Amino acid sequence: LGQLAVLDAESAGATSPAAEARRHLQRAVAAGAAMDAPESVWLAEARLWLARGQWLAGDRAAARGLLAEARAALARHPQLAARYRDLLCDTDRRLGA
Repeated sequence: LGQLAVLDAESAGATSPAAEARRHLQRAVAAGAAMDAPESVWLAEARLWLARGQWLAGDRAAARGLLAEARAALARHPQLAARYRDLLCDTDRRLGA
């Protein structure tokens, strides 16, 4: 469910205001947190996308918190797919972390 919301948010971001995309991502993170294990890569991915949105909206503290949660979750996967590593590194760079 969380991954579907992320995909929905990505597609909405192309045609909807950024606030709408963030709203979709917030729902994805909430659903993922309720249903997935804390180390879920899908939940971490949703958190990374939401962190980017929060950063752009000016909520630096929320963005950094989401980034830290995603980083901790992804660190538990030593054989992590490159797409998740790349997303984490790119988000780190964008947030200046």
